Amino acid sequence: MDNYSNKSSFSSEECYSVTELNSEISLLLEKSYGYIYVEGEISNLSRPISGHLYFSLKDKNAQVRCALFKNSLNKIAPVEIKNGSKVILKAKVSLYTPRGDYQLIAYDLFESGFGQLQKEFLELKNKLEKQGFFDLANKKPFPQLPKTVAIITSSTGAAIRDILTTIKRRWPLLNLIVVPTVVQGEASSASITNAINQINQYHVNNNDIIDCIILARGGGSIEDLWGFNAESVAKAIFNSNIPIVTGIGHEIDFTIADFVADHRAATPTAAAEFITPNKIEYLNLLDQKKLKLSKNLNNYIKNIQKQLENIKHRLNIQNPINKLNNQIQKLDYITSKLIINIEKYLNNLNNKIKNLDYLLKLLNPENKLNQNKVKLEKISNKLSQLIKIFLTKKQHELKLVSQHLDQISPLKVLSRGYSITKDQNNKNIKSINQIKNGDTIKTILADGEIISKVYKIIK
Repeated sequence: MDNYSNKSSFSSEECYSVTELNSEISLLLEKSYGYIYVEGEISNLSRPISGHLYFSLKDKNAQVRCALFKNSLNKIAPVEIKNGSKVILKAKVSLYTPRGDYQLIAYDLFESGFGQLQKEFLELKNKLEKQGFFDLANKKPFPQLPKTVAIITSSTGAAIRDILTTIKRRWPLLNLIVVPTVVQGEASSASITNAINQINQYHVNNNDIIDCIILARGGGSIEDLWGFNAESVAKAIFNSNIPIVTGIGHEIDFTIADFVADHRAATPTAAAEFITPNKIEYLNLLDQKKLKLSKNLNNYIKNIQKQLENIKHRLNIQNPINKLNNQIQKLDYITSKLIINIEKYLNNLNNKIKNLDYLLKLLNPENKLNQNKVKLEKISNKLSQLIKIFLTKKQHELKLVSQHLDQISPLKVLSRGYSITKDQNNKNIKSINQIKNGDTIKTILADGEIISKVYKIIK
């Protein structure tokens, strides 16, 4: 009894279901670790049709299941993901509740060996993304025909030469403000931030003169481009009242500044091409407009000349005074014809009014009501006659039926000397087989009933 009592002493509230246990462990793991970085080799890679990735991350002694969902996969920088790739994951520790499998949910992925700078880059990128620095809704539009552009770059690098050459080739009318800036080294981030802020202040002080900013530099290593990955640069770009296009490094280089900028160009040259119209296209368009305008003008002049010739020809054929007299006669004719038509119309209208008056008299409701009264009296008299005939006929039929019922009535039969015998259950006796000696029977005659007891049955 004691053992049984000990086994049964727990409360039902203390018993976990498997799902509850796994859910609590999953929450505990996620809260305990938060985001972590894990390095290892990809194996057992699976790419289902959903677009998510599932794989194991392993080292020499252990492995762990991982999931990289589609929405996170689309946001990470281009990295070759295949079996055998050595990578660093930014992930959260979790538990796949249905199976109770411990796993990592990956949010970012990059190749091993990128080091501390890449880790800092990814951490800042994730932070700014959550704060909305990269949202498309915050991107500012660029003018189609800019007049003044500010260029933030090194005054001695290849980037400024490429930008100036491209602008001169495409749109030499553009006014340029070059802001020499340190774009490499420890002082670069502060120099870039100050340049952006100074240009915005100059823009405000000069009636919004600047249409856009080019922020550029040539290619280099991640260390060379690190000044463009500073949070202060990102905030200066985000808070700029002037749209900014970046052209930093080569096509494969991505910096924080590229993500925050209103437009990211692959190179400094591409940035200059993005903000400048192509003068050749506009010259061709002007030539087309010129040809079209010249053609339309010639056609207009020809039409005017043709109209003048027609007017001249008509003036030569007929004297203006004679033509005026003809028009006066024509006007008199039209006036007299119009008067005749109006009189005719008024006569017709008068006849219609008379006809309508006659119809209204015919359709007077009082006349119609008197006619209906006469009809109603006739119908009422006829209906009374039909009801009398119907009642007489039904009375005669009722008399015949009554006589017939009287002829076939059982009482009529009894009056002629016949009787009806019933057993003690009040059922008609039609055969002697229905009774036996000692039974009580009832005999019904025309003038009464006889109750008797069976003494003897003779067959």
